[in-house]
Amino acid sequence: NDTRKSENFKKTFSDFSMSNTGKVTQVPIGQSGEFGLTKWISASPSLVELKPGEKKKVAITISLPETDEAYRAAWGLIMVDRVTNRQFLTPDKTNEKTMNMGVIPTFGFGVHVFQNPPNLKINKVEIVSFQFNYDDSSKYVTLKVKNVGDGMGFCKSYLELNNTNTGKTEKILLKQFVVFPGMERIFEFSMPGKPSKGKYSL
Repeated sequence: NDTRKSENFKKTFSDFSMSNTGKVTQVPIGQSGEFGLTKWISASPSLVELKPGEKKKVAITISLPETDEAYRAAWGLIMVDRVTNRQFLTPDKTNEKTMNMGVIPTFGFGVHVFQNPPNLKINKVEIVSFQFNYDDSSKYVTLKVKNVGDGMGFCKSYLELNNTNTGKTEKILLKQFVVFPGMERIFEFSMPGKPSKGKYSL
């Protein structure tokens, strides 16, 4: 607790999904997808009181079932939220037409949790498309990949531009990313400068 007063924090769990550009979206609490982890996860204690500057450990337990579900990836969010008490609003008795409203400032954060067992049945990420594109201002390569396995794909990719006549090689920006099972990711690599005319491999 880095604040100057005692605070209470509660832990809840939520599943999340990821778009093909890597944007994370929280799934409504209580809903769980095929690869959701929240149905197997718990925290002890679920409510913690911290004095100013105090730290406490919280045990996170994942209890996997003895079924095929334990042989594939799963993921979720641990939500840590500040607990605040609602304050009583005193009505203005001199004017019956007034309305009282209360706004409680608070804060919280989420922690990604992943379960990627070593005994996966299928661990495979495929390139779906690899296209060279250009417009008036730039040239770029679009890469689309799909995870066709049961595990999370922790990937690195880069673009290598090779002049087949001169042998000159140039590597372009390393990208590190994760592809969840059944999902696709799309990346764009901008081509550097103006390569001299010739035949190239990408």
